[in-house]
Order: sequence, then C-alpha cells, then structure tokens
Amino acid sequence: MFVPRSVKVKPPAPKPASTALKSTRKRDHETFKNENESTSAAAKGKEQVVDHAPPPADAKDVQMKRELATLVELSLTDHALWCTPELRQILETQPEGWLSFETLIRHASLLKNLEASPNELAQALRTYGSGRLELRLSLTTRSARSGAMFDVRRKDWDVLKDQNLRDMSEEDWNARTIYLENIPPQHYKTKHDLVSFFETCLGTPSEPIVVQDIAFPPKEGREESDTKCRGFAFIVCNSSAVAVKATKEWSWTGFNTRFRETLGGESMDVEVEGEPHGTGDRIWLAKRCGFRAITRQRWTELRDEYLAYRDVLIAKLNARPEPKHHDGSEIDYVDWTKGLDSCYVRLSSPEHADRMVHYFTKYVQCQVEPLDGEITQSVTPKMFKNRITAKLVKGEREEIYWRNVPQKIKRAAFAKNRDTEESLPQAEEAKPPRKRRKKGDTGWSM
Repeated sequence: MFVPRSVKVKPPAPKPASTALKSTRKRDHETFKNENESTSAAAKGKEQVVDHAPPPADAKDVQMKRELATLVELSLTDHALWCTPELRQILETQPEGWLSFETLIRHASLLKNLEASPNELAQALRTYGSGRLELRLSLTTRSARSGAMFDVRRKDWDVLKDQNLRDMSEEDWNARTIYLENIPPQHYKTKHDLVSFFETCLGTPSEPIVVQDIAFPPKEGREESDTKCRGFAFIVCNSSAVAVKATKEWSWTGFNTRFRETLGGESMDVEVEGEPHGTGDRIWLAKRCGFRAITRQRWTELRDEYLAYRDVLIAKLNARPEPKHHDGSEIDYVDWTKGLDSCYVRLSSPEHADRMVHYFTKYVQCQVEPLDGEITQSVTPKMFKNRITAKLVKGEREEIYWRNVPQKIKRAAFAKNRDTEESLPQAEEAKPPRKRRKKGDTGWSM
C-alpha cells in the first residue's frame, strides 16, 4: 500500500533588512509630505474641507418622522381645536399661545395612541415640519420633570386669539368638507403623503394650514370611520373658498378630459423611493388615475340615491309569489351523491322542468346551512352568491348523464315514462357473454 508523504507549507521567507528599511523610509516620507502640505495650507489661510456627511437616513424612518410632524400640525388646526374644547380652553389661558407637548399629547386624539415621546415629536416637527408651527425650549419645571423639553405654538397665534371658534357649527365645517376619490396609491400611504398631494394639486402649499382634518368613510354596515385610506377620503379645508376651488379644478365629471391630456406624454419627473414626488409628476399622476372631488353635501345625496336603488333591487329579489303546494307527483327521481352541492332532478314532463328553471331564475332563493329543510326567501347581497340555480340538461350533457345511469334505474324510468320513451336516448342492450370452447371440441355432436 502506497502512503504519500506529508507536504508541509513552507513559512514565508523574511524580507531582507534593506527592503524593510526602504518601505519604512517611504512611509515616513509620505507622512512628512502630507503633514507639510497641511501645514502650508493652514499657513496660507486656506481651510481644509473635511467630509463628515451623516450616513443616509432610512426611508421608513424618514416617512415615520414626516407622519409625526403632520399629525402634530393637524392636532393644532382650527377644526381640531373646535373638536377638543378642553385643549381650546387651555390655549385661551396662555398669553402667547404656547403649549407643552405633554399637554398636547394628553388632549389631542391624533397623538394619544402614539408610542413616540414628546421630544421625538418635537424633533420630527423641527426637521420635517411645514414651518407653520414654532418651537421653543420649555420654561416650566413640570415639563422638564416629565422629559418634555419643548413647547409648541402656531405662527398665527395672534390671529387665532381673535377667532371665536365657539360660534362655529357642524354645518359650517360640512360646507368646508370635500370628498376625494381615485387618489393615486403612491400618495395615500400616510396622512403626510395625502396632505402634500392635495396641497400640490390645489396649488396652495404656502397658505396657512389648508388641510384642517382628514377622515376616511366607514365600511358598509359600520358607523365608525375607517383608519386606513383605500383611495378615497374626506378633507376639511380651512375655508369654503378652498373647497369650491378644489371641486372646480378637479370636477367630478371632468376626469375623462383630464385623463386624455395624459395620453400625449409621459411622467414629468422620475419617482425616487423615499423622496417626495415633483409637482408635475403629482398632477400628471392625478389626471392619470382619474382624481376628482365633490362637496360633502353632494356626496351625501349620491350615497342616499345609491342606497335607495339598492333597496329597490333587494325588494325585487325578495318579492316572489306564494309557492304552490304539490303532492310530489311532478318529481320522478332525484339523483344526488352525498357530499356534493349539486344533483339531477328528473321531472314528469318537459313543462314542469321549464317551470322549475324559470322559477329559480326569476326568484332568488338560498339555504343558510346545508342541512336546512326550508329555503330562505329573504336574500341579502352576501347570500346572493350562494343562490340556488337550475339548468336544463340537453344534448351531449343529457347523453352523458344517461350513459352513467345504472340499468335498473334506467329501465324504471323508461317504464314510467312510456309516452316519452322515444325522446330519451335508447340504452344499449347488454350482449350475453361469449362461451369459450373446450380444447379439442369441434362443435359437432353425434
């Protein structure tokens, strides 16, 4: 047996002293050269530029901070103060309109359930706010103890003191509320995206707090507002003039014309993940998606019209004549396999079959549970999918059905319906089995 010898890796050979000395001298020379250049640059009065740029922020973190800043701004709008009398009374007692973040979080409905601290809200507002609110270091001992180091107020706090929000009514705010539909999916992920998109489409990003509040219509059968945007929303504007402007520029019936304007060209700006879209890109996308707006009053009228029309359709589906009682002689046979949701029903005459199909086509009926003995006649829209349907079996399907029916049942059906036996497919007569001959048997007998 051959065993190879072990091959050892030779250690690296040490560098000659002359080579190591040359490399050391080279490094010292380069170090001295760099130090000399920096010294000479400082002597000439030139400032060296050192790149200490912070690492790029995470897109999700930036989006979250922008959302926090928007929620703080929405918590101090006229509509938010009108809906929160406690916060409004506290603000009226402040001579300069300053509020601590601790007080704002305790009373504002948009900030109560957030996990962000007061200082995190202040930092987000300072970095990503729209500039409509002001910040300062807190001067109260209570705020310092709780960790809330900043106070906040509106820039137009002097104008706010002159306004009497108590005289506003719900009808006044409804006149300033509009309904938006077909919002592009890229711009309703957060309330910040929706506010920025609406202000861009309206062309008034510099006006003070255009959007007063955002709400989403409730789902069908619920009274509470939805917490997630699904492409449509209610926007409360700061004035009736802004609401009228939005409904005129993005009219309810003119979205087809605006869509045709986008067919001639492409998007004006390139979408960058984590960055806001350009003005031209947002307007182009709004036209492309069919973005439109109507007043809340008009939306209420359309909703009532739809509900009335739906009730009429349901009433027509549920309106059916009293079923006639039969003795069961019209039904000859029911071919049903356990576990299936379909069966074959053989009736005594073609007239009865046509009448049965016509009844289930015109009047919708269904079973709530599979084992229900009675049919539910009051059908809801959700139950409409599971309605009972009936179809006539003709042609090739009828031939396939009779081909699979056992001979015993087939003969009984023919015997009972002798008058219509000619119209039914004839069963093939079973041939007797062929007798096998024994070996050597010629078939002749003497």
